[in-house]
Amino acid sequence: MFLGHRRAAVPRRGYRGCTSSAWLASFLGAHSWLLSHFPEQAQADVWSDGPDVSIGGIFAPMGKAKAVDGGYVLDGRWPWSSGIIHDEWTILGAFIEGQTPPKLHMFLIAPGDFTWEDTWHNVGLSASGSHDTVVENAFVPTHRVMPFEWARDGVGPGVESLGSSLYQVPLAPGFSYNAAYVALGAARGAYEYLREWTKSRASSVTGAGVAEHPSTQAELTETAVELDSAQLLLERTGRRILNPAALDLKTRVECRRDNVYSVKVILSALDRMQRMAGARGMYVSNPIQRAWRDAHAIATHVVFNFQTVGEFYGRLELGLEPPTRDPYF
Repeated sequence: MFLGHRRAAVPRRGYRGCTSSAWLASFLGAHSWLLSHFPEQAQADVWSDGPDVSIGGIFAPMGKAKAVDGGYVLDGRWPWSSGIIHDEWTILGAFIEGQTPPKLHMFLIAPGDFTWEDTWHNVGLSASGSHDTVVENAFVPTHRVMPFEWARDGVGPGVESLGSSLYQVPLAPGFSYNAAYVALGAARGAYEYLREWTKSRASSVTGAGVAEHPSTQAELTETAVELDSAQLLLERTGRRILNPAALDLKTRVECRRDNVYSVKVILSALDRMQRMAGARGMYVSNPIQRAWRDAHAIATHVVFNFQTVGEFYGRLELGLEPPTRDPYF
């Protein structure tokens, strides 16, 4: 999670295959990174028997917490819990009752204190198992609770003890960078399939080779340029987050702007590839349509809302006060 662009080459190549698997690998890494911001005792609770622990998580405040002696009691339901079938622990967002103004906190939930319900029947990322997490009357000790801003700003007692800049990356540029690469991997895989398929494909109307059409050559070229453009934007973010100390608010917003826009460009490339594939591209057996569906599903994640990012960046560019702060900034 949040690896620099050079060290991320291996996982990015893996993203060309099953996008759902890549999404899970990305998110499981993100949740382990998130745990690094909790106090050391919370990290020891999870990793005392070894590092191979699957950790789920949903940042959105879908639950409510009530303060009690020694901690909190948490209740709620969190949809879109990718990989929850496999998770041993999970980290969930909630507001604390009676706190004014309300402040998002993250709660580390132990095995046995949460369940899941089969609700994920989706056209994109179908194999990600992003079902609902359900928590009922679960006690969470104080050391397993942290303000969300610790992750947002790359701070916290756990980060201080780990002593690596990897854990100091603010959430907004790091998380959206990580997730955007999954979409890019899906598109790269679709492009490689389309390119090789097109070399031997014949028109169903004329029987002529599709690769000989100038329009095919031009559309393939534009698709390749879009994917390269998206990758260059993401690589710039990758270089920037290697130095989290230099990530002031404006730079964070620029990084997230680049990450979000890269996904817009990726969708444009995939939309063109889907059209180029024609009726054959609609078969379930065709990997292009699966990449198209998966990337569009990724783009619905809240971190890829271009209007939110555009408003924030635009106001800063125009010398205006930032809007009400998006929690991911």
